[in-house]
Amino acid sequence: MYRDVLSHASAVLVIVFLFGASAHAQKEDEDPIGVLFAVGDVARCSSDGDEATVKRLKAEIDEVSKTGLKYKIILLGDLAYSNGTEADFDKCFKPEWQDLIHHVLPTPGNHEYDCKGTKTGCCKTGSLAHRKKCRKTNKSYIRKHSHALPYFNFFAKQPQSNGKPLVSVNGPRTGYYGVRFPDEKNGPWYLVSVNPYSKTDKNQQKRWLAESLSKNKDPCVLAFMHPFRFSSGYHGHGSKRKSTYKNTDAVKFGKTAWGYELAQKYGASVVLSGHDHHYEQFSKQTYHGQKSDAGIRSFVVGTGGGKLYPGLYQRKYTTKAPNSEGCAAQEIDCKPENNGYIEQKHGFLRINLFNEGYSWSFITADGKRTVHLPNNDTCTARVYPKDN
Repeated sequence: MYRDVLSHASAVLVIVFLFGASAHAQKEDEDPIGVLFAVGDVARCSSDGDEATVKRLKAEIDEVSKTGLKYKIILLGDLAYSNGTEADFDKCFKPEWQDLIHHVLPTPGNHEYDCKGTKTGCCKTGSLAHRKKCRKTNKSYIRKHSHALPYFNFFAKQPQSNGKPLVSVNGPRTGYYGVRFPDEKNGPWYLVSVNPYSKTDKNQQKRWLAESLSKNKDPCVLAFMHPFRFSSGYHGHGSKRKSTYKNTDAVKFGKTAWGYELAQKYGASVVLSGHDHHYEQFSKQTYHGQKSDAGIRSFVVGTGGGKLYPGLYQRKYTTKAPNSEGCAAQEIDCKPENNGYIEQKHGFLRINLFNEGYSWSFITADGKRTVHLPNNDTCTARVYPKDN
């Protein structure tokens, strides 16, 4: 449908909503107007997966830069393992990402909000009594590092919007915002960060999101957040393991339901997310998981450098999520030419943007394979409910 003038596509750590004014077919010879790279679950000092991912990403960016196209890098949360502390950002994230920071659109993950205690242990181990004592002893440290403060301090150094850091444009430590791309004034894409972990009033974020989407008239909208709505992975649908993330599990506790529902209400096309450490794509569906041409296409891109999760589709872990276009990499019948793919390799998603559509591909960090799938679509028709 679209001509992919750039040779590859990048993995996304982010959730993305795409809204379209019309769904007519695009001309086959149309060139992209901009490029997005996306990936989540990124930097861990004990792993070289993030280094390989960034190296490959920079090679892609060099190719894009030669064409003169604008690009952005969407980071889908869990950016500095293990606890999102100042030390984690300085030692694990900054060395690889600092020179790309002015092109980054970040959103926080659960690990940015995890730390409750000392620099090393964050009071997560031991008995309940031990953890309570640890937190009491480290009250001062907790105040400085909880609620994703190191994340917001780090990204406060980014380009400003209306005199405020982009990640706090709607208030201190809110983490949700919207930008137009590739043209800051004319779009035609609207990129939206949603933060289900925000400690501010959730209703305030809901009101902002609804108002923002109702006012924006760009034909395509892309939104992103860390937790997924759909996944066949380790934390995903049908998981039989005992989750160690009971308070942050996106599926079981519906953290993303309201964002996904609002996105659908206003004609969203795509959602990008991380959290599960694999790559997977889904056909368009409603937030209830019903296949629909008027629904949202979602991606899981938790492949930035964190430890990859084992056992996709193995009975002891999980089952295939609704409308997954993927197949497990270890299955005999899993071939790249299948209609969909699940990849358990580090890498990133690249999305080529058009005036009313998009195309994508997943690029592995080792450079051995670019996963090309049925990989283009038109933006879903924008919807403006009468009650707004």
